Formats: sequence, structure tokens, C-alpha cells
Amino acid sequence: MVYYRIGEYARKMGVTPDFLKYYERLGILHAETMENGYRYYPFDQSSKILECMRLKNYGFSVRNIEAIFSDDLGAVQEKMDAQIQELEEKVAFEQRVIAEHHRFSRWLNRLDGKDSDWDIGWEEETLFLPHSNRRTFLSDPRIYEILKEWIAEMPMVKSCMEIPADHQGEAFCPEQSEFFWGMAVLQSDAQRASLPVNEAVKRLPGRKCFRYSFNGVGASRNFPMEAAFRQMAQLGLTPKGSCYITLFMSANIKNSPQRCGVISIPIG
Repeated sequence: MVYYRIGEYARKMGVTPDFLKYYERLGILHAETMENGYRYYPFDQSSKILECMRLKNYGFSVRNIEAIFSDDLGAVQEKMDAQIQELEEKVAFEQRVIAEHHRFSRWLNRLDGKDSDWDIGWEEETLFLPHSNRRTFLSDPRIYEILKEWIAEMPMVKSCMEIPADHQGEAFCPEQSEFFWGMAVLQSDAQRASLPVNEAVKRLPGRKCFRYSFNGVGASRNFPMEAAFRQMAQLGLTPKGSCYITLFMSANIKNSPQRCGVISIPIG
């Protein structure tokens, strides 16, 4: 059996000396102290190191790798199957995040540097989960049965405000008017993510909307509701039900909140 000092052995195996020391402390690898007082690794540890690297690239933690070395092949295969399922779910989530970011970037590019714009279009079916009003969290226990799963799917799920029809227009003020904060998600995104839906969720059918996009709204303006309704009045449009303010992103520059999103107002 050939033995190697730690530096040479790490170089031959394509790992670092710290890697060897760490796995040795866990009892997965072992070294022998020779008569000269130096520690050496036997060549037959090489297959273990390769197996550690293989399992590490599957996404197993070091602690799990330590346990796997005491399992038989059947048990190892079961753990690998479960690990691959977890990886697939993680990859699918990351792909949804990437797709959502590209969607946001396209929206931002359409603004072309302007702080606001508007259009009229068809919005696909959306789900809205109310969570609080302007004073406190809502007490409906059904909300909290699914809230954790919804929050875990942000940014596909977005922070959203519902403003009832009788509190719209120039009179709207977040400090005084009635509204509901919650989360909104497109029905198609909810299906892809297998989001749980119960009776606390409000379904907003596909509908024609006046949409007012805003980017960089200051604290003094809250949300540009007045501007949105003025534009609608100029077009001769009348709201047909509750409107929704969907936030895409927010920041706080020197205590002056900056927000971007869309005000969606259903029209006939």
C-alpha cells in the first residue's frame, strides 16, 4: 500500500487539505501516523473520496454523507431518489423565479425610463389572498392554513392591495380609506407551483382592465391613484368593481419609499 502526505494526496485527488481533514474528523477517511511523526493517507482512501464528491454533487450534506457510508446499496439508492426529487423541485422553483424576473424586466423596459404609463388590456385569471386591513391582520384561520406556502412562492406571488369600488377615486387615502392587503398570483403560476387554494382565496376571473403602471412613487404620493382615475376620466372609462394595486418591487431611499407596480381597474 502506498501512503501520501496530506498535501500531495490532496493534489493527486483534486481536493484541498482542509477537505481531507474535515472528512477525517467525521470518521469517513482515516490517516496513519508513521515513525517520523507525520500523518499519511493510504492510497485505498481514494475510492471513498470519489464517492464523497459524487454524493456531495447530488446535494447531500456532509452529515448525510457520513450516515450513508453505514447504509447498504438499497438504502443509499432510496436516499438518492429522494434527493433527486428535492433537486428537481428546487430547479423548478428557480426556473419560475428566472421566468418571473424576465417578465418584470420586460415590463420595466416598456416603461422606457418613464415614471408612469397606462394601457388597456385583458388580464388573466388571478387569485387574491387577503391578509390584513389598514389596522390589523385578518382573523380568518383559513388564511394561515396556506399563507406559508404562498409566501414561499414569492416573487411569483406578489404583495397586493384590494380597494373596494366605493373607496376609489381621488378620495382614496391609505391612512383613512378601507382596503385589504394580501397576496396575488396568476392562476397559471399557482397551478405550476401547486399552490394550495381554499375558501379564503378570492378568484378574480379574466377581465378587461385599465392598467396604470408606476415606477418610483415617493412617500408623499403613496400610490398614484388620483393620476390613474384622472386618466380614466379623460378616456371616459368607468370602474367596474374593486381595483388592485400589485407591487413588483419596493425600496427605501433616505426614508422615502420608492415603489413600482401596476394599478389594475376593471372596466366594462
